[in-house]
Amino acid sequence: MEKILYTTTAVNEDGLTGVVYTKGNGDKDFSTQISSPRSADAGTNPEQLFALAYATCLNASIEFVEKRMKLEHKSKVEVKIDLTLDSEGEGYLFHPSVFVAMPGRDEALALEILEAAERQCPVHKLLKGVTVPPVELSTANE
Repeated sequence: MEKILYTTTAVNEDGLTGVVYTKGNGDKDFSTQISSPRSADAGTNPEQLFALAYATCLNASIEFVEKRMKLEHKSKVEVKIDLTLDSEGEGYLFHPSVFVAMPGRDEALALEILEAAERQCPVHKLLKGVTVPPVELSTANE
């Protein structure tokens, strides 16, 4: 197994109505109200959280590549998540669309930066099927 650089644990006990939180991160622990994207209730939803994670991870990877190349950070990443019914199975599907802007960058250089960032970004690699996280099941009462 690779050397672990950081670990976080997210907990949801309420489904789509309630609170989701992280634990074990000290002053970086985070909690937020959750609601369905199709509800008028206050709160964020899984689609927004996923889009935030993807946009941040990819732009941080772009920034890392730019720094390695001794370039100024010049990018904006927008991630749109469409939620659809799964026509081939049960439940729903996420369909992410990603837009990256690098204003003023030479097109060939921008493509080189983006391709290097895609090879580094854990969220992007996860979506390409490089890593499929195992699902651990527990039926124990806590």
